Amino acid sequence: MLQSIWMQCILCVGIRKTARNIQRRSFEILYQSVSLKAVRNRAWRKNCSAQEAFRHCLKRKKNLEMDVFYYKGDRYKDLKECCKQYGINVQSVHSYRFRNKDSDYDEAIDYIRKITKQRQFIWEDGSVYESINSLCRMKSISVSSVRDKARKKGMSLQEAAKYYIERNSYD
Repeated sequence: MLQSIWMQCILCVGIRKTARNIQRRSFEILYQSVSLKAVRNRAWRKNCSAQEAFRHCLKRKKNLEMDVFYYKGDRYKDLKECCKQYGINVQSVHSYRFRNKDSDYDEAIDYIRKITKQRQFIWEDGSVYESINSLCRMKSISVSSVRDKARKKGMSLQEAAKYYIERNSYD
């Protein structure tokens, strides 16, 4: 089984050698550069052929060696630079991938970008905050107080935050 998967992978890359020792040598080189476990897992998770999985793993290995990260066709120095460009937290991407074992970086970044947009909090003056938490930090008010007030009185988070901001301005 192991030999047949690797032979399929060797053929898909285009290494077709007739001499047995050359084929064995190329097999050993490929075997060292790409993990068989990674190929099997990719083929199983994405329900694709061993050749497609091998191509993906080989491409990923080359990208890691060049220390380059690609997202949506754009080239970045690394994942951190990509996340900085889109204004998302790198750790959130890693956490998503840890929770969803079969996801790749593109899927994780797309998801984190989507939920980050949904969480944005727009204040009355048009200022955009990452969340209600960041607004409360900037205005020096308690997040739990704002959330409790909104829940108990049945008002929006914005109204509750406005109440505490006005109350603190009198002090």
